[in-house]
Amino acid sequence: MDAVPILRFPDLQIEFVLADGKSPSGTAGSIVYWSVDDFADELARILNLGATLYRGPLRIENGQHMCQLQDPWGNCLGLRGPHTAPVAP
Repeated sequence: MDAVPILRFPDLQIEFVLADGKSPSGTAGSIVYWSVDDFADELARILNLGATLYRGPLRIENGQHMCQLQDPWGNCLGLRGPHTAPVAP
């Protein structure tokens, strides 16, 4: 079995587990959005880990950006935060 990708933060760890018959992957359902301090930096980091853009990025209220990403297995996650550098729409 391949290693499970893990994102580690000071007080949080998130594991991306492969879909199976009981929990299939996909874009249906709710999307969990992570609030980050620097949208452009975090977007670049997550893309570098193997995710792809699914929707966005979009400019939203108060100088914030948001987008949805798919991990290598098709699971969706959201990203939201201020940008300190230009982000291509």
